[in-house]
Amino acid sequence: MMAASKTAVLLLFSIGFSVFYLLGLSTLSSGAALVQPTAATNQENTNQESDNPLREMSIEDVAIPSDIIADAKCFVVETRRIDVSGVDTFLRTATPLKEASNLTFLFLHGAAFSSKVWHDLGSLQLVAALGFKAFAIDLPGFGQTSDQMSSDRDSPVEYLTALFQVLKLEQVILIVPSMSGRFGLPFLVKHPELVSGFVPVAPIATESVSQSQLQSLQVPTLSIIGENDARLGRISLNNLKVIPNFQNVVLKNAGHAAYLDEPEKFHNLLFNFAQKLQK
Repeated sequence: MMAASKTAVLLLFSIGFSVFYLLGLSTLSSGAALVQPTAATNQENTNQESDNPLREMSIEDVAIPSDIIADAKCFVVETRRIDVSGVDTFLRTATPLKEASNLTFLFLHGAAFSSKVWHDLGSLQLVAALGFKAFAIDLPGFGQTSDQMSSDRDSPVEYLTALFQVLKLEQVILIVPSMSGRFGLPFLVKHPELVSGFVPVAPIATESVSQSQLQSLQVPTLSIIGENDARLGRISLNNLKVIPNFQNVVLKNAGHAAYLDEPEKFHNLLFNFAQKLQK
């Protein structure tokens, strides 16, 4: 009897353990199932990132007509000096024979350059031949603008604000390469109403403007970076891509000053961008 009793107890214990084990597996399985929504959420985030409004603009959208390129070579770039908030500023300008647009191009420059780069590349002449007013300046302390700004924290913004007032600029397509980011970016945030289009070319100081400020901008933006610009190009793209109406183009085989390596493609992008702004 005692042996039979022990056998019964062992049998009940075995059955109980099996039930407990199966319940445990079921619980673990349920727990694993609970992880799946998290994985799905991560996938949703990935999809949202891929849906970020980075609309690639085709370099070949519309080619600049060959007759315009030929006419551009005949345009004269004028130079003069203007007083901008106490800074004796050197200015280059090209005026269209017949204005086809109310838009005006304003070219800033990087630390290794001056307004001369836009003359030598033919950018000012080409823009004028297309029917746009074009200006390029030597920023304070660069090129033929020997005057420096004061050390006030907001002086870059104040300087560009004064420049816009002196030249009576509005509806501007603002070209901002490299170093000039410390001028163009804070100005854009403070006076977006004066800028019809923003063209950053791997600018510095993109981290100086908050993401919330950039997200609130409604200014159409065409970012241009060189394929081989692994540092500033990538940093600027990562910081600026939150701008709602944002487009980015990577110029192949181009470096930090992408416009130097691929001037024809750079000019074609400016042309197409301006065309889109006028529609």
